[in-house]
Amino acid sequence: MTRPDLPAGTGLALVVLVVLIVVSVIGDRGGGGAGSGPVAPSLVALSPLDGRSPREPAGSELRVLVELPRPALAERDDLDTLSPAEQRGYVRSLEREGAALRSALGARGVSLRDAVTFGRTWDGFAATVDTSDLAALSSLGVRAQPVRRFYPATSEPVPVPLPRPGGSSPASPRPPKGRAAPADQAPIAVLETGAEGASGYDALDRDADPAPRSDPRAPARRETTGTALAGVVAAAGERVMSIRVAGYGTTGAEIHGTTDALLLGLERAVDPDGDGATDDAVRVALVGVNAPYAGFGDSPEAQAARGAAKLGTLVVAPAGNEGVARPPNGVVGSPGAARAALAVGATEAGAGAARLDVTIGGGKLARAAVLGGTPPKRAPLAGPVDATIAEKLLASGPRLTGRVALVHAGSDPVAQATAAASAGARAVLLAEPRRRVLPLMPAGRVPAPVVGLTGAAAKAALDAKRGAAVKFGRVSLEQARGGGGAASGGSSSGSAGGTAGSGSAAATRPAPFSSRGPAFDGTPKPDLLAPGAAIAPLPGGGAALIAGTAVAAARVAVRAARIARQRPAETAAGLREALVPPISPEASGAAPAPPVPLGPLRLTHRGGKVAGVRFALGAFDRGDPLAGGTSLRPASRLELALIDADGAVKSRLTPLGGAHDLLPAEYAYTLPAKALAKLGAGTYRFRATARAPRSPLPSTGRSPSFTEGP
Repeated sequence: MTRPDLPAGTGLALVVLVVLIVVSVIGDRGGGGAGSGPVAPSLVALSPLDGRSPREPAGSELRVLVELPRPALAERDDLDTLSPAEQRGYVRSLEREGAALRSALGARGVSLRDAVTFGRTWDGFAATVDTSDLAALSSLGVRAQPVRRFYPATSEPVPVPLPRPGGSSPASPRPPKGRAAPADQAPIAVLETGAEGASGYDALDRDADPAPRSDPRAPARRETTGTALAGVVAAAGERVMSIRVAGYGTTGAEIHGTTDALLLGLERAVDPDGDGATDDAVRVALVGVNAPYAGFGDSPEAQAARGAAKLGTLVVAPAGNEGVARPPNGVVGSPGAARAALAVGATEAGAGAARLDVTIGGGKLARAAVLGGTPPKRAPLAGPVDATIAEKLLASGPRLTGRVALVHAGSDPVAQATAAASAGARAVLLAEPRRRVLPLMPAGRVPAPVVGLTGAAAKAALDAKRGAAVKFGRVSLEQARGGGGAASGGSSSGSAGGTAGSGSAAATRPAPFSSRGPAFDGTPKPDLLAPGAAIAPLPGGGAALIAGTAVAAARVAVRAARIARQRPAETAAGLREALVPPISPEASGAAPAPPVPLGPLRLTHRGGKVAGVRFALGAFDRGDPLAGGTSLRPASRLELALIDADGAVKSRLTPLGGAHDLLPAEYAYTLPAKALAKLGAGTYRFRATARAPRSPLPSTGRSPSFTEGP
């Protein structure tokens, strides 16, 4: 079923309504007990599946971006002639302009709090506003849009053992030890969660300490992916400048960042000392986060990536971990969808799979797959469960607190594992009876370790006695063999391959959960593929397996930095051209798209009178990532107006030029009380006009008419 159920941010005057997603659970629980004999190794893809919404949760206030009309420093026509002092002066003038606008809005009753200004790569500011003031902002002619969420585009790190000194086992390779980078070597800026031991900037706390933070609800959980990703970069002999743009925040739950933090991180990458001049810009910025599905080519972060390139910084970004897409659009996320950004997809090469033995009661299931975290030594079994909502499990499911939750995998195994872990499970056994690969868990989402079982092992686990003791063995790293390896049998749906350059199929084809393009504007994405798994050295001498398109992007960022040292006068565009094969004109754009679906416009009421309108816009169908894939149909622009009986516009309810970059969802607009009071007697309707990216045809709808006045 195609439906507009992907929550998303919109233009200023629109409030997004939450739409619940009902996930069907499929799979056959057939037979065999836990002790029924040897079973084949469990199938696992060396890539995570994300699937999270980029929309910030609805509430009484909203974080918004306000774009200002003057060009950012990067967009100045005379940029090459500006001295550092002139650059600093121009950035300060943009900051003063933003402060003046906020002061003027405050004088008119619109309160903007916790403002952050930008001016180097994108001109505008971010601020928090009451949702009741959104319509007022639009009516004052201010163009603004809610921020989006960005998530680490890596898997949850799995600590793996190192081989004994003097030994070199292909099943447990050492992480690479690159030579220490010279102190004067230009660093790669790594925009992710903070990295242990690295200097840089924290765009969340807005200070000079990018150290990882802990989950305030569970202090034992720490941000780890920034450290691991920085370890991949450092092991290749590169210096790291850590810029923390994602984390647990003050409320915990899951690791994420927002658009304003990413923009602030890019501003710091082009101006590391923060003085307003970009003479110290880094040559390469590795963005390790991704806004799923938000592949708009003209978003603020896409504009910032273009601005960074003009200031000398190449932005290398992950394509995302959403899998296959169905036409007309791809599922490459942001900022990788930007034309100026170098978006990298992942192959299954680069490392092996983390394995362990699982014993349930007296039955041993060998070579299960560790999908995320470090499993406990033992705990009692509970389940099986199949819900994707933690509250449902807490209300009516078996008691999971402190136990190993047995989850019968369905169409969204990551959501199921998240629900079980959030309901208190100490660990999750994800059982997939079908012969299908299981994804690694996305970083910062599932608050418990997850182990995967497929085929006969999954069936045996599902038949095990509830309450049986579950014992987890020691984790080892199983090196991929040829094209089969981690998936054990060369599953066509995505098996792990050999190391980069091995020539195996897994080294050249996309990982099953690596996002496919094109971007919404038709740009072919991703720009290139790289090995998507790595053994990352950790502080203290340990190592962890991580995977995902951010790992692939890290490998490409290293290559870009080396080219930059060889060509010190090269532009960011030149670095990009050195890495990405030229695209033929025939392949440079996608076919036109059909009009965006627009549902009926329905009137809303307050106190017996019409107060606004609501409607569905766009379509989203999260399909099977191992089969047909996801269908995504967003809107590039929406104009909403109040018209009279003759069709004349009485009031434009979206900013000049309309609201931009709207993902599928149900939207609502409430007329401000002052606007209602000013309506004269007469008959009115709401009219919506929406356009899809690359579609020549608009979609138009009108609400039922209503009468105001005596």
